[in-house]
Amino acid sequence: MAEGNSETSKRPERSMVRRRRNPRVTTRTGDTGYTDLLGEKDVPKYDDRVEVLGTLDEANSALGVARAMTRHQRLKQIVYDLQSNLYLVMAEIATVDRLLPNQPTVSDEQIGSVEELMEEIKNQIELPHGFITPGATPVGAMLDVARGVVRRAERLTAYLTHHGAIPNPRVLVFLNRASDFLFVLARYEEFLEGRIPDRPRRRGHQPHPGQEMLFAEEELATLQAMGRQRSQM
Repeated sequence: MAEGNSETSKRPERSMVRRRRNPRVTTRTGDTGYTDLLGEKDVPKYDDRVEVLGTLDEANSALGVARAMTRHQRLKQIVYDLQSNLYLVMAEIATVDRLLPNQPTVSDEQIGSVEELMEEIKNQIELPHGFITPGATPVGAMLDVARGVVRRAERLTAYLTHHGAIPNPRVLVFLNRASDFLFVLARYEEFLEGRIPDRPRRRGHQPHPGQEMLFAEEELATLQAMGRQRSQM
């Protein structure tokens, strides 16, 4: 009896247990096509800044897939750091009209850090000359997806920068370096997996020894013959 009471006394009282409330996901505040930025309310969802923020969110999600899939711890950390920097870019774009006191902004130090790491990795691998066809590895392909999305964000940011909506020119520079860096990271991942980047197929092109054949030789010959017939029409 006494033992049972002892165990019961160890349990926290119901009033002492605080249930953590989850944040609201559906707020209904955007049902009319408006959203809020940091320090600014009722911004149309088609606003140019919102478009950039959505594009960077898309890029960050693609990077998350790559980070979750890769087997290489160093690459995980590099991608995670890049994701964190993209959040800084997004915060600055969202408050560009009225930056908060002591709010960090994109700096030369961050750009230099990306450039330095990119050069370090470039010295470890041999980058292909000319165009590549994404898809040699799943993670490399996803990094190439992220690269394409960051390029789109860069184009949108260039428009805002040239029209004076983003006064800090380093934001545009960082996105440019980030997209270059993602190209290098995709090739780095392929290198870590022992794969050679695939190249676009051209007339008379012979795949390198490390490139997988996408078609059987007979099927490939048929496709090439069909291509020649179309070019002669």
